[in-house]
Amino acid sequence: MPKVQNTQSTRERGAGRPFKSGSNASPELPTSLTACKKQVRNVTRLLTRQTLNSATRTDLERRLKALTILQSQMSSAQTDKTNASRYHSIKFFERKK
Repeated sequence: MPKVQNTQSTRERGAGRPFKSGSNASPELPTSLTACKKQVRNVTRLLTRQTLNSATRTDLERRLKALTILQSQMSSAQTDKTNASRYHSIKFFERKK
C-alpha cells in the first residue's frame, strides 16, 4: 500500500499557539496530588511570560495561590493516609492484648 503524506503544516495542526485565557483555561481544580503539581508547574511557567496582560496575570496568580493551598492540603491528607495504613496493624494488635 502506498504511504499517504500528511498535507497539514504544523501551524494548521495547532503547534505553537499562544496561551488563551478565559473559558479554555481549565477552571476546575484537580482531584489528585500529581495533577495538582502539574498544574502548579504549568501556571508558574505561564507567569514567566512577559506578554501576558494584567487581567490574565492576576487570574493566573489567583489560580496559583489556590493550587498551592490545595496541594498542601492534599499532601497532608496523603501523609495522614499512609501513616494510618502503616500503623493500622499495630493498633489492632494493641487492642487484642
